Amino acid sequence: MNIKIEILSNDYIDLLVNFKLEQQREMHKNMTDEELRKIKEAERVFLEKHLNEDLEIYGLFEEDKLLAVSGMQIFETSPGAISLNGLTGYICNVYTLPEFRKQGFQHQLLEYCIKVAQEKQIKIMFLGTSNPIAANFYKKHDFKVNEMVLVRIN
Repeated sequence: MNIKIEILSNDYIDLLVNFKLEQQREMHKNMTDEELRKIKEAERVFLEKHLNEDLEIYGLFEEDKLLAVSGMQIFETSPGAISLNGLTGYICNVYTLPEFRKQGFQHQLLEYCIKVAQEKQIKIMFLGTSNPIAANFYKKHDFKVNEMVLVRIN
């Protein structure tokens, strides 16, 4: 198996949008076609604005077939004791085609994200998941549950 990881360019936006739709279908089984259409449009606009600006998405390929993706959006916050440069990495856009799961591809992609974060001197990385299996996966990579994060959804 010839596996490689590379940063995806804007040429992959259509495929990334399709991955996002598949992910949303899996997570939210009762979504309507109209809701999916809106997500498709919003994701395209988002990627066109952010991809390779403040968002890098890494693709794992076997030969020329894209099997899995994981992204890191980088943003700047006020500097502090932990992060003097204020750079923070948000892990996002994580997806593996169903037939290629349980083969360690997300492990490889997450390790790649961590390496990139270290190279860019990003001290703080975070993510969100409602999936207990995914949460355990991230804990194995030294992510900790932070009980103090508060979220409001309007």
